[in-house]
Order: sequence, then C-alpha cells, then structure tokens
Amino acid sequence: ALTIVGNVLDAVTALGHWRDFLPAHWQFAWADALQPQLEWGGMIKGAAVSVAYALVLFALAFRHFRAKDVVS
Repeated sequence: ALTIVGNVLDAVTALGHWRDFLPAHWQFAWADALQPQLEWGGMIKGAAVSVAYALVLFALAFRHFRAKDVVS
C-alpha cells in the first residue's frame, strides 16, 4: 500500500521539488549502475533519502521502545 501511495504521489507533478523527498521517486535509481557510464547522482540522492528516513524512523521507534516496560 505504501508503494502504491508513493508512486501516485510521485506522479503528481504539482508537488514540484517535494517529490525528491519521496523514497518512491528514487526507487529505480539503481538502474544507472547498469549503464556503460556509471551515474552516481541519482543513486547517492536515493541512498541519502533512504538513510534519512531510516534514521528518523529508528529514532522514533527507539524512543517509543524506551518508554515501554519490557521487564514485566
């Protein structure tokens, strides 16, 4: 479901530069590695967006987990 929503939002051109912050915008950036001349720009941007999402979500999960009492 998230992939479908991400692809639909990526297709909305009215979002402008906000689409660059969607992980679905960079989902095929790895295909640049299959070209005769490697183009690292899209892959680096996609990896940076993915790592940023992972760090934020991990921090939120850690904060939520730390507040739970897992001993009892």
